[in-house]
Amino acid sequence: MTNNPLVLAAFSSVVFGAWPLIARLSGTGSAWTAIVVAIGTLGVVLLGANSDTPDLKGWGVLLLAGVVNGLGFLAYSKILERKEIELSQYLAMVPVGMVVITVVGAMLFFGEPATAKKVAGVLLAVIALVLMA
Repeated sequence: MTNNPLVLAAFSSVVFGAWPLIARLSGTGSAWTAIVVAIGTLGVVLLGANSDTPDLKGWGVLLLAGVVNGLGFLAYSKILERKEIELSQYLAMVPVGMVVITVVGAMLFFGEPATAKKVAGVLLAVIALVLMA
């Protein structure tokens, strides 16, 4: 797989956009959706693992990230299981919200610059969230 960030971002967008559509076809409830998709994810990630094993602090931080991800994954899966919910409205809100959280969080926690372009992007993302709600 390439290391080009633009190609990786585009590929991630396609597969992250596709998996909920595929998962909804199963007709399975949210907990099982989360479990089975997580198992599939683990298998793919283990095949591609090529980095150093984290130290003890790294394990703790990554486990916390996993718990947070699991909570989000369960909520996301609950949307998938409800057939009366339009995926195009509610699931589309999640990645837009992630943009806002990631950009603002990177500025606050990692000191990334708050450029005019980023601020405008966050404002447009918030407008998109309002329009989709």
